[in-house]
Amino acid sequence: MKKTLFLLLAFIMLAAGVYFLTKKESGQISTIKTDDRNFVVKDLSQVGKIFIADRTGFATTLERKGKEWLLDGKYKARENAINNLLTTISTIEIKYIPPNSAIPNIVDGLAVHGIKVEIYDTGGALMRTYYVGGVTNDERATYMLMEGAEQPYAMHMPLMEGALRARYRLDIMDWRDRAVFGYDADEIDYVSVEYPKQKNKSFILERKDNTFEVSPFYSSSPRSNKPYRKGSAETYLMGFKKTDAEAFENDHPRRDTIAAMIPFAIVTVKDSKGVTKAAQFHSKRARDANGLLIPNNEASLKSTIERYHIVHSSGDLMLGQHLVLGKLFWSYESFFKE
Repeated sequence: MKKTLFLLLAFIMLAAGVYFLTKKESGQISTIKTDDRNFVVKDLSQVGKIFIADRTGFATTLERKGKEWLLDGKYKARENAINNLLTTISTIEIKYIPPNSAIPNIVDGLAVHGIKVEIYDTGGALMRTYYVGGVTNDERATYMLMEGAEQPYAMHMPLMEGALRARYRLDIMDWRDRAVFGYDADEIDYVSVEYPKQKNKSFILERKDNTFEVSPFYSSSPRSNKPYRKGSAETYLMGFKKTDAEAFENDHPRRDTIAAMIPFAIVTVKDSKGVTKAAQFHSKRARDANGLLIPNNEASLKSTIERYHIVHSSGDLMLGQHLVLGKLFWSYESFFKE
C-alpha cells in the first residue's frame, strides 16, 4: 500500500514537471515581473497631491484642499482638467506589452520626453511614481514606465483610444480655473453693477438678513417706485455660479490699452466671508459678413456683442463669451414689476 502511494505521488510530481516545462517552452508562462505595472490608483479619495514635471523645466503641483484642488498653492485648479487627470490615473490599463526589440527606443524616448508623475496620498506619503511617454505607432496607446523599472507598457483607457499625454501635461494657464466669479447664490452678500455709460441702469444688490435690498448705484439716480419682483434677486444671483471665461489673455499686446478704456460694465461681488472680487467688462465688437468691425453706434446692441475682454481683480486679463456672461448684466429696473 505504501509502495503504491509513493508511486502515485511520484507520478503526480513528474506530470506537474512536464506540464510546467511544456508551458514555459510554449511561452504561456510569463517571466515578466508584475510589480512594475501597478500604475492605476483606484481609490481617488486617498489622493491628496499630484506632482507633474518634464525635461523642459515645466513643473506643477496639484493639491487637494477640501472639495477644491489648488495649483502650485496659489490658484484654484480648473475642475474639468482635474477630473480628466483623476479619471486617467484611476482607469488606465495595459493594452499590450511592447516587444523586446522595441524597448530600447521606447526607453530612450521616455528619458528625453517623458513626463514624471508623482502621486501622494492625503497624508503626504508617495503612492506612485511613473513616466508618461509618447504614443504607440498606431496612436491607440501611450507608453508608460514605473520609476526604477526596465519594462515599459503600452497603456490606454477603456472606451478611449489615443494619447493620454495631454491629460498630464497642460500649460499653467490651462490648469488654472477660468471662473470669473464662481459663487453659489447663498454665498453672496453684495453685488454692484456699474454701467459707466448707462448710469440709470446701474444698481447695488445687498443681502439684508433673509431679504434683499436693491438700490441705484449712483446717488443721483432716482429710486424705483414700482413693486419689487419677488424672487428676482435669488434668480439673478444664481447666474454667478457658472461664469467661466474662454481663455486667459495676459500676453495680449494691447492689455494696458484695454485696461485704460472705459468699460461696458464693472461688476463687484462680496461673499459671506467678506472677500471681494471685481471685473471690468470691455465689449469686443463683432464683425459683419465682410469681416469689418460693426460701427460704434451699433456695437452697444447685445446682438452684436459676442465676447468681452475682462480685466479681473486677480490681475488677469481674460476673454469671455456674452453667451455665458450676459446673465450678469441686469439693469436696475429688472428687479421691479412692470
